[in-house]
Amino acid sequence: MDKGKDGHFLISGRYTNTVYKISGIDGSILWRLGGELSDFLLLDGLNFTSQHHVRFQSENETVTMITLFDNASDDSGRQVPTSRCSSGKLIALNTATSPMTARLIQQWNRPDGLLSDKRGNVQVLPDTNVVVGWGDRGYLSEFTADGRRLLDAAYASSRFGNYRAYKFNFTGSPTDPPALRTFAYGSGTSAADMVSVCYVSWNGATEVAKWNFYGSHDKSAGFSMVGSMGKTGFETSYMSARYLKYTYAEAISADGRILGKSDVQKTILPNGLDGALSDLTIPNVLHDDSTKQQANVTTLPLAHQSLGPSAIILISILLAFSLLGMAATAYFLWNRKTLLSRGVYAPVTSSDTLDSSELSSLTYHDQEAEK
Repeated sequence: MDKGKDGHFLISGRYTNTVYKISGIDGSILWRLGGELSDFLLLDGLNFTSQHHVRFQSENETVTMITLFDNASDDSGRQVPTSRCSSGKLIALNTATSPMTARLIQQWNRPDGLLSDKRGNVQVLPDTNVVVGWGDRGYLSEFTADGRRLLDAAYASSRFGNYRAYKFNFTGSPTDPPALRTFAYGSGTSAADMVSVCYVSWNGATEVAKWNFYGSHDKSAGFSMVGSMGKTGFETSYMSARYLKYTYAEAISADGRILGKSDVQKTILPNGLDGALSDLTIPNVLHDDSTKQQANVTTLPLAHQSLGPSAIILISILLAFSLLGMAATAYFLWNRKTLLSRGVYAPVTSSDTLDSSELSSLTYHDQEAEK
């Protein structure tokens, strides 16, 4: 049933193959279209049977435009099919002539050429495209107004069916905040060697065009915007080239509006390094919803950025021992002749044995060498 602007109703009587216009004032029948008692002359071979979903499309004093789903068959065998396949129809009713006439303006046939013996509907979209639900397996088609088919769709399983199929714009605005998790990756325990990867999603949100990502090493000092990524499906990822101890993400619409903001998340470290990671100061920026930012950047020397105090002390001790070793080596090389003459035996000729004069010149006599 459908209600017109004049307050009267269209009612589809499937088992009588008739569309009725019913008075919204007293319930009387104003006219019948189709069936055995039709008040209209059906022109150019127009016919329909076992129809569904009759709807007003426009109406004035002389012409009424309606759509209906022509099943052209039924599931109880009451009558033989009246068309080779089911279809959606746009029909013009001229109520100013006598007799009144009905003319087919446009027809959208079922693409697989089969009959829908029950259910079905026709929906005219705001852009004048037409969606027809065929009643089997969720089977539907979309056409242009002049009959060009744009798409077909159906459930993969025959176990599922639907009474009608509609197409509408859906805008999702979840009440929960976006979900964010950030992980640090890298080798060693130095923050300078780490990168941070953010993963964000917002289940049901349809207006998100991009994500802005914010990071901080100290929540009390504020956050800086570290990057932005266009939405890439259900989950969007972003990799920062540096370690971010805390992060959050903002969902941004195509026109730049902030749609939502995740909770602040502490970055998840690899291998249980929490508490053992060397600190690294990163820029901190105060940020508000108007996206105005004020920089508050602190920079440390490179050595402090990559090394802790314990490492610096250890390196200093090793350096001192290395210098002492180098000094001792230089002293030995400079005084090697004197040092070698003090009780150090070394052959001075290429002969395998020494004569008595050579032995007497040595200050230290090795008993085994003399033998």
